[in-house]
Amino acid sequence: MKFSRPEAAVHLGKVIRISGNKGETDKEKSDLGQQLIRAHRLAELGEMSAGFAHEINNPLQIIKSEHSLIEMILDELKKEGQLKESESLKDINDSMNQIRLQVDRCAKITQSILKFGRQSEATPQDLDLRVFIPDITAMISKKASVSGINLKQEISQDTPQIHSDPGQLQQVLLNLFNNAIDAIVERHGVNGGQLIIRSGPDEFGKVTVSVTDNGSGISLENQKKIFSPFFTTKPVGKGTGLGLSVCYGIIDSMGGTMEVSSEKGIGTTFTVRLPAAR
Repeated sequence: MKFSRPEAAVHLGKVIRISGNKGETDKEKSDLGQQLIRAHRLAELGEMSAGFAHEINNPLQIIKSEHSLIEMILDELKKEGQLKESESLKDINDSMNQIRLQVDRCAKITQSILKFGRQSEATPQDLDLRVFIPDITAMISKKASVSGINLKQEISQDTPQIHSDPGQLQQVLLNLFNNAIDAIVERHGVNGGQLIIRSGPDEFGKVTVSVTDNGSGISLENQKKIFSPFFTTKPVGKGTGLGLSVCYGIIDSMGGTMEVSSEKGIGTTFTVRLPAAR
């Protein structure tokens, strides 16, 4: 069974109705206050992360330059015959290659953080999901691997392009991926997890992106509230309840829809449908 956006408010600007007796009302108000504080802390952390990424980029560029200089000197010494092929020289070359690989990896991570952090206004552009989705999936592949999750991508070559803001779409996909990983670890620990990302055209000419996990699943009652602001099934301090609500708003602003299909103890599928680019 699929559930789309509930009639309850999903945008933060709308009124959240609180019902029940005074004791329940006071508790709900207190909980909302704590969630707002955590949401504010997360926003500050996001700004700090962008600053950290910028600062880390500077020494990375210096390391990269020094690495290039060392490579140049080694090449000159080889040409002049001052360095003979040996096991020690092979080890040095392997180390140099590893330094270059890890510096490039760190640079990609910091660039992704900066790109994510500096998105303030939507700047839609044509996106090829056959390239875009694997790029985003690569950002959580290590986390999935450490959690013992088999990560599969089923990206149809017929997937049409979409016209969307890349930073906002990245935010949606990362949220869905991370939620799926949390649900999988909750049920399976670090063995037996499976996460599948699919994309392709649907019968109505739209583009479908789905994220399927075999995690703990969502109860029928919670599925009805899953896109409401501040609703979360995670323990205190582990979630603000804003992620899916914000993601729903992003997809809605792109002219798309987001749905959830889940069974407790079996798994969950979130499906996003977006208009194809003209």
